[in-house]
Amino acid sequence: MTSIDGDGERMVPQLHAATLMYSEHVTRYLAALPLVAGKRVLDIASGSGYGTNLLAQSAAHVVGVDASQEAVTYATDVYGSDNSEFHVGDATSIPLADRSVDVVVSFETIEHLEDYRAFVAEVDRVLADDGVFLLSTPNDLEFVQDNHFHLHQFTYDELVGLVRPRFAHIEPYFQATWKAVLLAPLSMIDTEGPVDTAVLNLSPLSPEQTLYFYLVCSRSPVVETVEPLLALGGHYSDRVQRVNDLHHQAAVARVVQAEAALREAESALTVLRATHQPASDA
Repeated sequence: MTSIDGDGERMVPQLHAATLMYSEHVTRYLAALPLVAGKRVLDIASGSGYGTNLLAQSAAHVVGVDASQEAVTYATDVYGSDNSEFHVGDATSIPLADRSVDVVVSFETIEHLEDYRAFVAEVDRVLADDGVFLLSTPNDLEFVQDNHFHLHQFTYDELVGLVRPRFAHIEPYFQATWKAVLLAPLSMIDTEGPVDTAVLNLSPLSPEQTLYFYLVCSRSPVVETVEPLLALGGHYSDRVQRVNDLHHQAAVARVVQAEAALREAESALTVLRATHQPASDA
């Protein structure tokens, strides 16, 4: 079977199913399905191809473009279909004709690009006059700064300011992550799929606390809407969490001990050097 490396940034269902990473990524595409129904779609930075495959269930035709030949080969072999195709291409030089797609889907792409302004210009070029640009990216205020895959992370105002000169109409959504508690019969707990139950938000967040921005952008007034969608992902185990906490505490204790031992060694070395200074010439 065709395989692909999991690099910690690219989501591959075969490697990440039932994790928080899986639910975050899949939710973005599932929420987009009504907006791409019957349309020509570009999935830029299509990665392993799972998202292109989801979009193809609703769209007339989907083109997945990714800079990685490995990813394109894997996506073609695993997810290729009659109404989808995959090509190698640069997000700042998209291999599609002007005004050739109705929807551009860009989930977790722009933060990886050095020339993100050129990317927005390319989206503008390939998108039909009445087209829609779906853009998702991490919130810089919530994400750590040491992700070497991310060249530039955006605040909300910075992201909107970047997009608005080309797409005057923007409908903002936000993707947030909580720990979730579900009280239900076993049939709701042990089966993957929709859960028909009320959702209580007992821990409200401000926009600055959400992990991702999800923008619906257009040159004309936005009529498309994204229906709220809650996905449970990444099983929380109190026992596993406790073990992980203990391992973390032990690791921290070892670092503290090592630093203390190093300071003692440096102090002893300083004393040794001071007591063994060679006598100066008379």
